[in-house]
Amino acid sequence: MRAPEHDRTLRSMRDAVEQELAAAATGGARAAFGVDATRVARGPGGCLYRVDPPPEASLVEDAPARLSAGDRSADGRLGPVADESCLVETDLDLGPRVPAGRLVVDNTGPLRGLRARLDALTGTPDPPSFRFDQAELVLGSPGGKLRDGIARAADSTAEWTLDDRVGDVLRSALRQRWSSVQSPPGTDSGTLVARLLDRLLGLEATVLFVAPTGHAVDRTVGALGERLARSGRLRSGLVQRVGPLAPGAVRDRYGPFVEAATIAADLRAGVDARLADLDRVEGRLRYDELDRRAAELDRDAAELDGQLARTVGTTLARRSRGVDPDTLVIRRHELRTQGRTARQDADRIAAELAALEGPVPSAEAVLGTGGTPAEQRRRLVAVRRELRAAREDIEPALRARCRLVAATTRGAYLRGMPRASFDVLVLAGPALPPEAYYLAGLSTRSVIAIGDAGPARPEPYPPQPRRRR
Repeated sequence: MRAPEHDRTLRSMRDAVEQELAAAATGGARAAFGVDATRVARGPGGCLYRVDPPPEASLVEDAPARLSAGDRSADGRLGPVADESCLVETDLDLGPRVPAGRLVVDNTGPLRGLRARLDALTGTPDPPSFRFDQAELVLGSPGGKLRDGIARAADSTAEWTLDDRVGDVLRSALRQRWSSVQSPPGTDSGTLVARLLDRLLGLEATVLFVAPTGHAVDRTVGALGERLARSGRLRSGLVQRVGPLAPGAVRDRYGPFVEAATIAADLRAGVDARLADLDRVEGRLRYDELDRRAAELDRDAAELDGQLARTVGTTLARRSRGVDPDTLVIRRHELRTQGRTARQDADRIAAELAALEGPVPSAEAVLGTGGTPAEQRRRLVAVRRELRAAREDIEPALRARCRLVAATTRGAYLRGMPRASFDVLVLAGPALPPEAYYLAGLSTRSVIAIGDAGPARPEPYPPQPRRRR
């Protein structure tokens, strides 16, 4: 049950967003202009186009955008905005070049998205894990001691020495519910953020990292990826970049490890590989069953040969023993025919398995040890059903793999994130008070702001025209 002061704070945050929307409506709410777009990246999640807007165009990063080329158009979002160009992320591929195209940008889209997120907190909060006490932390003064496992690990760590100023600052921040960190003199804030995120991953914390611009997020992801690679801990999906990763060295080196669409494609490829292994195992089980069946039929036919050899004497004697040689001959012929058929089927399956690429795994390696052949087949059917369901809904696998989500401040509440709650929110750079309020409520443990004492206005609304250098 929310306290009345939480409701009052929520209303004040919504009022602040309404004021920003009213200010944005007076100018720069919508930008539309002709562009020549060039595709600079393409992946499972869509395409990135670079455009050169006119100098007077006012743009807001992460705003909804629509790129048109003749009778074709693609919806998307605005990516990082620079002085002379910007990136547009589209869900459709319009080709390598879009000459004489048109770009329409809704600059108020992020504010409306933030208002929708705040509205979802009324009544039954969505996400249900939203913490109003954590959300209100960033509206007050830093403080609040913590004595949990992360705080104890930060105190006992041997990674930071006594003369390590950065380590001492970060150790103090990890012991607070709400802390504001300034870079010590002579240190780079990007290195400090990457070191903090690396330490949180080492402490098995789930982290949401946000920065005002995509360029700042990409720089941090690159610095963190370098630290993880040096320590041998870099793996696909540990860090997920929500939003477009701009072309460049970071994308080329770490894109396959951090892009959610690429990670999801890798997970699906892994599921497909496991399904292929199940097909091989199923063929192996069928081969083993047919091989056993053929051996049993051969043994039965051999026993009939022995019985026929012993059925000698008069017809009366044979009848007295209940043995009819003609019946035995017919039965022996049936067994040998069934045995040949089983052997042929087993040889056919063996040839099919030999034609497949890669080794055929054993049933025990895939399904576990123990159980009769019938039980192994039932387990195989159950595992195949689970894998097919996982391939259709890959989000749980993404959530289970992800430890850190990196996004722009607006992208964190506009785009679908792999998680609904996090242990720690790391906020680098300024943010609107409603933005900081909403994002802090997604954390269950602590909030660490780096570079600013508290939430503030990022770039003004309405957006300002850019100037060419």
